[in-house]
Amino acid sequence: TPVIIDFGLSFNKGDETSLTPTGQDIGNRFLVLPEHKRESGLQRDPRSDITQVCGILFFVITGEIPRHLYDEKGNKPHQNQRQEIQQNLSILPQHILSKINRVFDRAFEYRIDSRWQSIPALRNTLINIVESENKDPNKTANLLDEIKYKASNNEKKKLFRDISKKIISEVFKIVDRIVPEISPDFYVADKGRADISRIYHDWENFRFRYTSVGMFYGGGINVSYDFLNEFFSPAFEGYLTGNEVILLGIINPSNKITGSSDEEKIELLRIPLSGEPDFTGFDERLKDFYVEGIYRVM
Repeated sequence: TPVIIDFGLSFNKGDETSLTPTGQDIGNRFLVLPEHKRESGLQRDPRSDITQVCGILFFVITGEIPRHLYDEKGNKPHQNQRQEIQQNLSILPQHILSKINRVFDRAFEYRIDSRWQSIPALRNTLINIVESENKDPNKTANLLDEIKYKASNNEKKKLFRDISKKIISEVFKIVDRIVPEISPDFYVADKGRADISRIYHDWENFRFRYTSVGMFYGGGINVSYDFLNEFFSPAFEGYLTGNEVILLGIINPSNKITGSSDEEKIELLRIPLSGEPDFTGFDERLKDFYVEGIYRVM
């Protein structure tokens, strides 16, 4: 049966005298929203429309009007224990109902900032629910098989992790050796914090980064001396291209653990992903890199 919902707004583009005046209560009895109250600064907020769409979804499923975000007992519309509401909701398969309930959990929050903020986000969530409708709800065994399969195919990631640790370990050794060669007045700061477990890996893009900023703070690469007001604090970034791993030195790293596009990056090393790495000539390139960096901060 078709249903007409009056959203309580008067609007006529050709007759501005028929507009709802500013400073008036707007809204409707289908779903009353706090931002539609008189003198609210959010009366035209498009997020209210998204909330009303969710109210319509609730009506389509239950046949009941949501009316308020919360009732007198603090229940949201889908939490109301009225028999007709719960009976219609219970028709849905449990794995679908739990997802729909999460949509409503967010949709019927009192604060507009806590509700659905965009149509694409809501649409994608609803599409995923529809697509999952025909899937087997008892799929734990299948998921376990998928997990085991994917884990067994992580050989490339294991190789990438291992080579990144070998590279940064080599950096520690070389820096510890070359810094006194540059000048006996220089020293490696926070050497005790040199730690390959502090390497940040971006597994999706096969990149790694070792730096002395952020939550992955790692030492063993910063250089200073007693009369220098600031450290030379580089960063090292590696990435996989084809079957080679490229190491870049960054003289002026950003304070983001993931780096930024305007950083100055210098290629220091290029080695195969598999097999024992050949570090021939790496110490000289790393020394040149540190000399340049130290000169800039002096």
